[in-house]
Amino acid sequence: MVVDELNGISDKAMIGLPVKSLTVDQAAGLTASQLSNLTSTQVASLTKAQLAGFTDDDALAALNITGVSAANIGALFDNLSTAQITKLTSTQIGALSATQIGTMTEEQAAVLTASQAPFFKSVTGFKTTSNAVVENLDPKFIAAIPAKIFGGLTDAQLTALTDTQVAAMSSSQLASLTATKVNAGLTADIASLTTAALAGLTSANISAFDLDNLSGEGQFAALTPAQIGW
Repeated sequence: MVVDELNGISDKAMIGLPVKSLTVDQAAGLTASQLSNLTSTQVASLTKAQLAGFTDDDALAALNITGVSAANIGALFDNLSTAQITKLTSTQIGALSATQIGTMTEEQAAVLTASQAPFFKSVTGFKTTSNAVVENLDPKFIAAIPAKIFGGLTDAQLTALTDTQVAAMSSSQLASLTATKVNAGLTADIASLTTAALAGLTSANISAFDLDNLSGEGQFAALTPAQIGW
């Protein structure tokens, strides 16, 4: 079967087609309408090579992304639309490698949801993204990032965080940062931290803060004697 023959197959007939047997060129020749009619079983059977061969954005956007196996999702990640990014399952997200996460675009990062954040497993993945990508993350997503991943952000990425993103930080995230990272990335933003987040300051990293930058009595009152060395 050649690509031209595939183009003549009706959408309904696609349901019975053994798509895993198609060559990479044949799979790449499937139209948006044909892809949208594939069953979840057919989508799950697509190989990494077939998925990587989808270059037509309109056609790829029609693919039911939740049907792609976790093992193969990385082959598509670079080209996923923002709508598809929001549909990634916890298993698919957990399977993403550091390299794949590192290729994330600003547009893709902006639509990641708080419910997806806990399932990212690569500690180094976000560390390799651009500052602009980190800056585009929704504050609710920031708040839900596991502390072990947040602690891996670079000095430059922490500096790139907006006041709103800093205000979303949790105490465990703040506690995950070394004094060096606090000093390099958050000193200017201490006034944006919530009193709840300030509870995460440790004796090891609080020394990096200039407490004169606290926004008022509320923040200062949130600190314990142990934190400020009294």
